Amino acid sequence: MANNSKPAFNRQESWRYKRVKPAWRRARGVTSKMRKEEAGWPAKVKVGYGTAAATRGLHPQGLQERLIHRLSELEGLDPKVHIVRISARVGERKRLALLNELRQRSLHIANPGKEEERPVTSEEPIWIDPEETTRVESAITRQEVKSLIDSGRIRLLQKKGVSRGRHRLKSGRRKKAGSRKGGQNPGKEAWVLKIRAIRRHLRFLRDKRQLAPASYKLLLGMSKGGAFRSRSHVDEYVKAHRLQRKR
Repeated sequence: MANNSKPAFNRQESWRYKRVKPAWRRARGVTSKMRKEEAGWPAKVKVGYGTAAATRGLHPQGLQERLIHRLSELEGLDPKVHIVRISARVGERKRLALLNELRQRSLHIANPGKEEERPVTSEEPIWIDPEETTRVESAITRQEVKSLIDSGRIRLLQKKGVSRGRHRLKSGRRKKAGSRKGGQNPGKEAWVLKIRAIRRHLRFLRDKRQLAPASYKLLLGMSKGGAFRSRSHVDEYVKAHRLQRKR
C-alpha cells in the first residue's frame, strides 16, 4: 500500500483569494512566512516528501494503473499487479460490458461508479411493475431506466420511520424571514397589489373632493403602516371618523 501521509501542498494565499489557484507554486516573497517555514503555515515541497522508488507512480492500493478503452486491452493484465481505470470516453453500453468482464476476471476497478459500487438489492425500497418485468430486465442504459421511472414502472417506496415534520410545524422554529432560504417574502406580491389598490382609491376620493388634503395625507400614512385591509375598510374608517368633506 502506498503512503498517503504527505501534505496537500497548496499554493500560498490560495485559501484566501479566488483568483489564486491551489496548484503548487514556490513561495518567493522576501517576508513570506511559508518560505521561512514558520510554525502554523503549510509545508513546502521538499525532496524528503518523495515517494519510495518501489512504490513511485503506483495506485494508492500499491498496484499499477492501466487505462482501458476496449475489451482487447484487458489481455495480459494480472489482478495481483494491475488496477484498471475505464476511460471517460467509453459509452454506457460498452462500460457495462467492460465492468462485467472485469468482475469475471477479478480485476480491481479504480472508477467503478456509484451505481456499480452500491448495487441495488432486494432490501432497497423499490417497487417494480409486475407486468413490465421483462422490459425492466432488458433495460441496460441509464436512459432506458430513466424512461421506466418517468412512466411509473419503477418507483421508490416510502421509507417507514418516525417523521418529525409535524413536530417542526408545531414548534414554529426557523420560520421567519431571517431563517428561510430562497427569494423574497412570498407575501410581498399580495401586499403590493393591496397597497396599490388602497392608494388608488385614496387618490380617487381626493380628486373627487371627498377628502381634504390633510385627511388624504393622514390616510396615506396609515395605509403605509398597514392600518387598512382593503378599499372598503378605508371607506368604513372615513365614515366612522367623519373625514368625508361636506358639499
